[in-house]
Amino acid sequence: MTTPRFLLDANLSSRSQHWQQPAFESAPDHCDDHTVWQYAAEHNLIIVTKDADFEERALRYAPPQVVRFCTGNMRRQVFRAFLSEAWPCILAVLDQPGVRLVRVYADRLETT
Repeated sequence: MTTPRFLLDANLSSRSQHWQQPAFESAPDHCDDHTVWQYAAEHNLIIVTKDADFEERALRYAPPQVVRFCTGNMRRQVFRAFLSEAWPCILAVLDQPGVRLVRVYADRLETT
């Protein structure tokens, strides 16, 4: 199994310590959704976002997979704690066959 790689959409802060790993790269701020989607698909990256537009694309087209945070605004410290707890579950769900979209809520994960 290869280690998944991720592309952070511009609407997520790439400053979080969690994202400061080789498996993560940030999309440039000036790229539109189509360009981000194409880049992720061409480079086998999973898009991590808060943007509902990527959810709609994930339901219509594949690849890439999409992880969409539906957690609202959280303070950085709260988000870091949430992320460190939720990320292993997110990775496990992404590894399941046929999963195109993971919606991450404060209290649950939903997959499509």
